[in-house]
This record gives sequence, structure tokens and C-alpha cells, in this order.
Amino acid sequence: EISINSNFKNTNEFYNQLKISNEIDNNKTYSKGSLLNNSETFKIKFRPKGDRKIHYKKDKPSFAVEILNGKSFLGMQKFSLQSPEIRNYLQELLWLELLNKSNIISPTYYFTDLVFNGESLGIYNYEEKPTTFMLERLGLKNSSILKFDETYGISLESNPEIKVINYSDVPLLNQNKATSILRNFIDGKATVKETFNIEKLVDFFVISNLMKTYHGLYVKSVRFYYNPFTNLLEPIPFDGHSGSEAFILVNELSEYPNLLNNEYLPSWLSLFFNEKNKDFISLYFEKLKYFSSEEYLNQIFNDEELMSKMENAKKII
Repeated sequence: EISINSNFKNTNEFYNQLKISNEIDNNKTYSKGSLLNNSETFKIKFRPKGDRKIHYKKDKPSFAVEILNGKSFLGMQKFSLQSPEIRNYLQELLWLELLNKSNIISPTYYFTDLVFNGESLGIYNYEEKPTTFMLERLGLKNSSILKFDETYGISLESNPEIKVINYSDVPLLNQNKATSILRNFIDGKATVKETFNIEKLVDFFVISNLMKTYHGLYVKSVRFYYNPFTNLLEPIPFDGHSGSEAFILVNELSEYPNLLNNEYLPSWLSLFFNEKNKDFISLYFEKLKYFSSEEYLNQIFNDEELMSKMENAKKII
């Protein structure tokens, strides 16, 4: 169980913002409070979060939380608390667990009871936000974490804004190098192989296809870590939101020719699936065969640690 406590002034500020917040309002201010878990108390700041109306229900609001004074909760410094339905319950957890098993940087994600000022809000899921703190926890060298301005939704404009999430922790030289690598790819000056760790990127795409988490491939969702040792970008999964979307990467292996220059793919994904990146697509189909094989599926279903984690999560819900 997680408890968040706050005084009247800060609580009132939080609920006032719930009333006026909408899907394009990003100017939310933080309230101060404390988080209690297993008799351990943390000073925090928190605010409403989300880009859909479901996040702003008074009886089940979504929270953005930051642990203060350089401390962390379950290894997380910044995280969201939201109703499990927003991320489709166990599907998001399984997506992240499978990616983590393929050595892809994956945020912490699980379920808990949430109490706010003594009132139970029911089951929530906590979802770590990619930060420098996360990189340190995973033993990775501090470096830029990139994202696009989320207003681009599922497609890229001609000159999308690239943001460095952890800009205050990373030298400017590192930020410039990271953003220029991604910019060159968008501008068609570099291939997938020259820009990304192709093995990890292919695993990310294929497992996302396997789990139907196409929302996690949208411009508004993708995050990347700039590895200063390889000079390449690595995917960080976020907001997979499994379900039916407007596009499907592939249903059958025989669809290979149709995937090239597919007019139905969002402009962002068409940068990967085109004639220029046949080595990426070839590896993609090779990995499709493995990740959809009985060998891989048996390996997953016989993973006692994973199955136990999934069963415990189901019990919580």
C-alpha cells in the first residue's frame, strides 16, 4: 500500500487543477506532500497528469510524483500513479517484462493500493518515468534520454522538436550529439543501422508487434537512450497501451513486400520500413520467426519468476 498525504492548501490546489485540466493543458503546478510505504516516509511533490479525460476523474485521478531530497522509492525518483485500465492492466506489465528479458532498458511498472489523505482510491499502477536516476539504478552511464514533443501524436511534422528529458543532468555536448544523431535519421541523412542499436531496436519492434502494443511505437510514446560508448540510440519502452490501433506492422511473414513503403504506416514508422533499410527489415522478419515460435513461447510460459510476478499482479487487481 502507498499513502500520499498533504495539507489542505496543497490538496485543494491538486483538485482545483483536476477541474480545469484538459488533454492539451501541460501547465500544471506541483503540490507538496509526503508518501508513506511500509513505515518509510518520503517528501514528495505531486500534480495531476495525463493527456486523456480518464486521468482527471475526481474519484480516480492520475498523479505525477517526484521524490525529493535525492531519495528514491523502489528505485524510482519520478513516476506516475494511475488507474490500471489506462495501461490495459497486465498487458503493459508483460510487454515491459518481455522487453526487459531482451536486455532493453525498461522502467519499473507494477500495482499497488493507493490511499490519498486517508481515503482509499483502490488499485493503481505505478510507472517509472525515464530519468538519470533510472540510468544509475540500471548501472548505465549518465547520458541523454530523448523524446519528441508529444503534440506530434502519431506522425512527424517536417521539423519535430526533440527534447532531452534529463537535460539538467547531462553536459550540453552530450545533448547536442544525441539530438543530432536522431535529427540526421529523421532528415534521411542516416540509416537505421547508423542511428540505433539495431538488435535492441528490432527486439523492441517485434515484441511490440507480438503484444499489439503499437501505441508504444508512436512518436508521442517513443523514448531513446544515447549510449556514449557505441554512439547509438537505444529504445526505452513507454506507454505501450496494448490494443487495436490504426496500423499493424505485419500479420503474416508473407507480407514482407507490402511492408516496404506502406502508405498506411505513420510517417515516423515509414522512416524504418523502406528500401534504404533492408538490413533492418530482414533482421525484423528473422526475429519475428523466433519471437512467434513455440520455442520462445514455451520459454516464457516456463519462466517461473515471470509467471509468479504476473499471477501476483493478477491477484492484486
